[in-house]
Amino acid sequence: MRFHDFVFENHLSKKYFNLLYDEIAENSGEELKAIKVDAEALEVSIKRGEGEGLISVDYSGPVNIKPEVTFENGKLVVKQRGRGFNFNANNFNGPSIEIVIGEDVQIEDFEMKINAGNIKLNGVTIDYVYGEIDAGNIEINDSVLKKVDFDIDAGNYNIKDSEIGKLNIDTDAGNIEIKDTKLTDVEIVADFGSVDIEGLEDFDSYDIECDVDAGIVCVGSTETVGHYKSQGSGDGSIKITVDAGNIEIDD
Repeated sequence: MRFHDFVFENHLSKKYFNLLYDEIAENSGEELKAIKVDAEALEVSIKRGEGEGLISVDYSGPVNIKPEVTFENGKLVVKQRGRGFNFNANNFNGPSIEIVIGEDVQIEDFEMKINAGNIKLNGVTIDYVYGEIDAGNIEINDSVLKKVDFDIDAGNYNIKDSEIGKLNIDTDAGNIEIKDTKLTDVEIVADFGSVDIEGLEDFDSYDIECDVDAGIVCVGSTETVGHYKSQGSGDGSIKITVDAGNIEIDD
């Protein structure tokens, strides 16, 4: 087989499977309530689009590790199995799937278990997000999430312009950056990496407790090492524990 034949066949296969995915969206006739992803190497993007319901599901990547996609009883399931894929968290250029949902959709549950791959949420509303990922970055933008649980071995977090009720993060290695996001209860445990929370509304209303073994804690105008604790005037709480890295919280 010549190289251009291989490329052409892969292009046709990608187009064919995306058509199958679109048929799932067009013919479902069901309300999207939950998304579950089980994958070896896959970047997952969920974003808001113009329209209603499940608008589209598009895959980009090698045909031999294309995920199976089903939609039944309001639950979209993406399942992929593949081996031999090398992942670089700083430059992931591998297989990806994009799920576009309408403005009327509020997802009750988004569960993911991924060995390698980034997660991107843009403009979505989800009641509960659970992620168990070996290596991958998290990007959340302009989203409303009631509860979030992330357990990630290696990867960075970038959260901005969002609203999160309860945020739990447990990570071995990676930086966490949260900007201009409304938070209620936050608990972060990190072995290696810095935590930076900026643009926090009603800064003085939070109970804040921070512990760092090797690094600096900076909360507002107060800078210290080791341990920091303050009591706020409201119901919000922020608790951060880092073995090696800095913690910075500011309005």
